[in-house]
Amino acid sequence: MFRYCDELPFPRLFTPAVYAVGTLLLLGYGLHYQVIHDCDRINSHLFVTEVNRMTRESDVIYQVDGSGYTGYFLKAHLVNGDGLMNSYEYADRGRRNGLAGYLEEIGATYIIHNRHVEGDMLIDYHGLKVPCSRVERVLNVPLQPNNRYSCFALYRLKR
Repeated sequence: MFRYCDELPFPRLFTPAVYAVGTLLLLGYGLHYQVIHDCDRINSHLFVTEVNRMTRESDVIYQVDGSGYTGYFLKAHLVNGDGLMNSYEYADRGRRNGLAGYLEEIGATYIIHNRHVEGDMLIDYHGLKVPCSRVERVLNVPLQPNNRYSCFALYRLKR
């Protein structure tokens, strides 16, 4: 029986080279990613540190998107507003566009938003509408972020 691959040295030399090149490419991409997103990591850390300084543990903060990082490090109670980790009732209300009045029900005092605000609505999400006139911006991220989802800002709800 003729076994072509066993007779040539090429496959034995080629395999380590492929692994070496692949490893170098992955390391290069990882380093590139770390350098590009360094500003966003610094921003997120400084933002959460400052929010912890400004708020009490009894405060309720509502955040629609990107609440994983902030929720892990915040001392105040963070309500995850995207419905992925909230409750079945919340998800059902969201599907029916019935979230109007939700901030009052949970006693929210602050909102964290992680994107640039366009227009006059801070939040327009499944029936929950928060116009910019109803909030006061009290904190921004200190540096210009590279990632559009790390433009964190803290808003205090006006009562």
